Amino acid sequence: MTSQRTKVIDETIFIYHTNNSGSAVNNINSDFYSKYLVLESKKIEILSKYNVLDEYLNTRYDLYFKFWYLGKLKKISDENEIEKSKILLDQIYKLYDGKWLVKDIELVEYFKVRGLL
Repeated sequence: MTSQRTKVIDETIFIYHTNNSGSAVNNINSDFYSKYLVLESKKIEILSKYNVLDEYLNTRYDLYFKFWYLGKLKKISDENEIEKSKILLDQIYKLYDGKWLVKDIELVEYFKVRGLL
């Protein structure tokens, strides 16, 4: 966010291998959401520092939360892990309390059921 210059190159920089069983994004349980709770706290700090938090929340966060967090939740089969994960998602939501105006109808319903809206 503080870069003075950028350059576009025609090279592969990152390749994601989906069959990595030890991957944090392939092995979904409450530990996944616990790690992201910490990450979200840091994300708020950084985005606030550069005065882009509001823009991020207004343009991207509904889709990110819906498809990344709730999408991954569907991959958990153990009921205890699902509930522990939902509690962590509640905590992630609360990090943005008063800052994030949820617009997506499905997210609004999800947060109402969770007692957060």
